[in-house]
Amino acid sequence: MNFKFTFIGVVLPERAQLSFGFEVKLNFIEGGTGEFKCSIVNNQLLAIFELHHEEDVMTLRNIAHNIILSNLSLIGFYSGIFYDVKIDRIYNDDLTTNYVYGVANTDIQNFWGELDVSEMISRFRPKTAGHPGVLLNRALNDFMSALKNIDDAAFFCYRAIESLRNHNSLLQNCLDKSDSAQWLSFREKTNCSREEIDEVKIYADDLRHGKPVAVTAEEVKHILITTWEIARKYFEKI
Repeated sequence: MNFKFTFIGVVLPERAQLSFGFEVKLNFIEGGTGEFKCSIVNNQLLAIFELHHEEDVMTLRNIAHNIILSNLSLIGFYSGIFYDVKIDRIYNDDLTTNYVYGVANTDIQNFWGELDVSEMISRFRPKTAGHPGVLLNRALNDFMSALKNIDDAAFFCYRAIESLRNHNSLLQNCLDKSDSAQWLSFREKTNCSREEIDEVKIYADDLRHGKPVAVTAEEVKHILITTWEIARKYFEKI
């Protein structure tokens, strides 16, 4: 049985006008094949994805995003323009699938409960100043990169955790100690186990060494929630 989906989106920045198209045939690591066609006209994106097995709308978006971004990265490498892609909508021919993607990761959006932005800013902004603040800012930037770059989410999540560990070591004045001693100090601070951190690290290791890793939407969700829980515990203690 064939499954056919259409994506609508836009290539950013729109002021860097771009028009081109491409087609690719796909062979998935876990099995299955498919075809992907993409047309970009003045940065407006239309793509058709045909595959021979069923996938959820989030996994489909992640696959499509990765294919399109890979082609944009090639153009950006030669042009020096840092293109990005935003996929807004997916639907099939009979509209039994008709979904508009949101601007937030709902799992993370609901993670903190009701958000008081003013309170959060006033509480945490002072901590992002000075030498220790550099490490917190690096972690925060990596958290955002993890949300934007699903395929590399584990890489950015683990690097963010490492930045938090280094921040803790700086505050605890133990940067001159061994890595194992610094990790122990961080785990004691966050009251988390090595196994919890390794749940992110096992997905990040190959990515850190330039090896591709196939992850499902559920695996990405687990990586993000595990990382945010570790970070939440740390931020509550500093």
